[in-house]
Amino acid sequence: MRPTADRLPGRRMGSDQQHASSIGNQIEVRPPTPRAGEIELEPASMPSFADGIRVPLPKLTSQRLVGGIVVCALTLLYMSLWWNRFLGGGSDGVLMVIGQKLLRGETPYRDFFMVIPPVMALKFAAMIRIFGSSIRAIRAVGVFDRVLLSLFVYIWITRLFSTKSAAIGSILSIIIFSGDIADVVEYYPADVAIWSLAAAYCAANVIDSAYMNRRLGWAILSGALAAIAALTKQSTGLGVLVLLPAVSGVLVFRFYGLRSALKTFAGFGIGSAVPIALAATWLARIGALSAFLDQVFKEGASSKGSLAAALLRPVVQPLGRGKCEASIAALVLLIAWLFWRYGVKSTAEYQGPIAFHAIAGLCIFIAGMALIVILGTHIGFSARTPQLVVAMISLYGSGAVSVYSMFRCFKRSFNKRDAQLLLLSSFSFVTAYLVGMSWTPYEPMALPGIGMLICLAMSRGCSRSETWRPVACGLVVAAFAVIFFAVSFKLFLPFKWTTWSDRPVFFATKTSQLAALKGIHLPADTVDSVERITDLITSYSRPEDRIFVFPYLPLFFVLSARMPALFAIVHWFDVAPDRLCREEAGRLLQTRPRIVVYQEISSSMLLDNEIEFRAGRPSGQRDLINAIKELTKTYRLVGSVKPWGGNPINVFVRDVR
Repeated sequence: MRPTADRLPGRRMGSDQQHASSIGNQIEVRPPTPRAGEIELEPASMPSFADGIRVPLPKLTSQRLVGGIVVCALTLLYMSLWWNRFLGGGSDGVLMVIGQKLLRGETPYRDFFMVIPPVMALKFAAMIRIFGSSIRAIRAVGVFDRVLLSLFVYIWITRLFSTKSAAIGSILSIIIFSGDIADVVEYYPADVAIWSLAAAYCAANVIDSAYMNRRLGWAILSGALAAIAALTKQSTGLGVLVLLPAVSGVLVFRFYGLRSALKTFAGFGIGSAVPIALAATWLARIGALSAFLDQVFKEGASSKGSLAAALLRPVVQPLGRGKCEASIAALVLLIAWLFWRYGVKSTAEYQGPIAFHAIAGLCIFIAGMALIVILGTHIGFSARTPQLVVAMISLYGSGAVSVYSMFRCFKRSFNKRDAQLLLLSSFSFVTAYLVGMSWTPYEPMALPGIGMLICLAMSRGCSRSETWRPVACGLVVAAFAVIFFAVSFKLFLPFKWTTWSDRPVFFATKTSQLAALKGIHLPADTVDSVERITDLITSYSRPEDRIFVFPYLPLFFVLSARMPALFAIVHWFDVAPDRLCREEAGRLLQTRPRIVVYQEISSSMLLDNEIEFRAGRPSGQRDLINAIKELTKTYRLVGSVKPWGGNPINVFVRDVR
């Protein structure tokens, strides 16, 4: 039996297909026959609108299948170059400690401080249960996540663009996404991106489905996946949870009427309510619901600064002293628009929506603001600059495309392809902006926006013009040039965060005897340093002893099989609020842990973080540092190891008399 279509209010037509037929008669758009000297674009880049409103899902042709295999293979090849050839001592280990605590029976939020929702904690507890505390095994799961993420981007982009351009855009997106120097492969950015992309793809099917039953099913699934994304990382996930029903509901209303839109909203609500209700019930049963709300949405969020500071960070931070990425990105987009508009003349009428007009106005504004801010200051370039520029292009460009598409939504000629572009561009902009609330510019902001933008540019908004082919070839060359620079940068600096840096992967020729590091290749001096510190911890403490590590070296909890002595696992500026750090300073002096591992941070690093996250006010971390210095006066220094590119790591022991 065929699914029953919903009736549209104010019409006597009995199905969405009849409504589609009536609209199709009004706005039918047929691709023109190519003229002499023109090329025929692939069907995916110029969908058929014969029914007026429905864009059929791209069929799984051999070409698309091969494209997906190539995207996955290249992603795997890229990850294989570095995933197990660095330590990541500056942040790796936090989620592993959280997973270990859950397996020991400790309650999150109540027994220890946790600033993120519980999905990642549960995932790491499950991985440790299966693989043990093996960093290699857990990173291997992270590599699989990256391959899956690149495939999701490719599948979505092929709804609108050709296989070749979608493959290039997907590879560029995933390589820039993974280019973050603080990336330790297995952390939450990839997870929340996967859940968000899956939810957005389901929302795209909501828009395309011609029958209410199908739309409702896709809406329920999209809402559930978006809720899981929100339970993985609150900022990005909540943005997606709000964006998808809002955009999809408006578009369903645009094509199918108010009644269908209300049912679609209800579907999103039902789908999202299930994971949220399950998580809330579990947290309430373990007595952690109130603490969860406080740490994730109130106190914990304050570590990023005030709400206004966090919301404005993607706008203000890129224009800071010595930063050039925003200016370069705006200039690149402005030149691209000028070249597209005036440089190459098409022999055929322009066929597809493109936002370069909106991009131009936005870029002129951003460039003007940036020039005012950096006037009289130096502009800093580094090997990381190309990928940061790409991240900013993704933010600005996807924002401009989404604004332009929103205006087109009110035009009579607005069709399903326009709707899909609106969903993709608005999703790209919102996720980039919310990711940038942590730090801007930041490489994960590029996914999937840069893939969409390069596909738009390569197809010139899907216009049919032989004269654009050289430009498209030039864009391909530029994309691979950026990929080359990003890969090279990652190989030379696989990790750098807080007080820890890793040598280039070419020096990673030795493996450690520590159980947790089996299969991880590291430079010889790094192996010696890590084993020396771990040996000092295990030699001067018992397995049941708890230790304190500062500022951001949680990996030593995992390597030494010792648990943290205080309520928080790490006490860095953007994860530990001031009140917590001041309380932890008092706890440290009272508990007097057996071992204190302390690496001093520079005064400039302390000041920079206070300017960024505390509006220049003294942070609670200062109180904690003073407590450490006071406490270690009564301890014995048993070892000091200087890692590559960082201050010495000192190991203090409290003598038991």
